[in-house]
Amino acid sequence: MRGWIRRSLLVLMVMTIGISQAVAADPPTPTTPEELVSKEYQVKAAFLFNFLKFVEWPDSAFADADAPITIGMLGAEPFGSMLDRIIAGERIQGRRIAIRRADTTEALTGCHLVFLSKFEARRTAELLSAFGSEPVLTVSGVDDFCAAGGIIQFTIEAGKVRFLVNATRAQAIGLKISSQLLSVGKQFPPAKSENRR
Repeated sequence: MRGWIRRSLLVLMVMTIGISQAVAADPPTPTTPEELVSKEYQVKAAFLFNFLKFVEWPDSAFADADAPITIGMLGAEPFGSMLDRIIAGERIQGRRIAIRRADTTEALTGCHLVFLSKFEARRTAELLSAFGSEPVLTVSGVDDFCAAGGIIQFTIEAGKVRFLVNATRAQAIGLKISSQLLSVGKQFPPAKSENRR
């Protein structure tokens, strides 16, 4: 089990190295803005899958022992078939992984992770109102997503995909985020020592 955790953590750390390097097995290095965006979302898709490995949901979040872990996509999303390929045949803690795409929050009821792309930024309040008190891992690349009450916010820093984690909010709704994931992401809000820098 420890080896599995180490391997997953290594994947997360490698993905923070840089958009072009994180998928080094898929040359060539991006040379156009379109290719760079594609690489960015390949990295983000891999992050979404790996997030599932480091979060524990309460038993009440699943209908039964055979229920899948479900990723919800609200509105327009940039992954195409990338995420489907990543999760194909994978299981986490014995559960298969499913993806549900929908245009309404109501249709995503029962999902365990819900992603909102930055193209749907106007729906941030709608998303957080619908799932804010439920044990749902909300993830987005929208600016100030964590400040608004989201759990994980993607950022781009010096060409690298990073993420913020609002662990306090996660704990308040019954999600347990592992210390390994917290060590790779940045804490939100920042610790007081970071604010003084």
